[in-house]
Amino acid sequence: ALFADAGGLTTGQDVLVSGFKVGTVKSIDLDNSRARITFTVAKDIRLGDRTEAAIKTKGLLGTKLLEIASRGEGQLNTQIPLDRTTSPYQLPD
Repeated sequence: ALFADAGGLTTGQDVLVSGFKVGTVKSIDLDNSRARITFTVAKDIRLGDRTEAAIKTKGLLGTKLLEIASRGEGQLNTQIPLDRTTSPYQLPD
């Protein structure tokens, strides 16, 4: 998935679908000026061709996680584009 900003997400963090852990963040790399986040999802989870992804904050300590929302009819077979991802909201220091 491509994000404008990885916003504190790190490798090893949880990937959730409908509130359930279904995978793990594997890597975070730069793709031009964007963050490309690679993650795993359990084989039995269906992701539609309009799937969306968002980096969310978990708990009071601000731990980040990746939340996936399956959308669309077909099967996701490419990366999730920037226009279907949401970077986290962060309070300024």
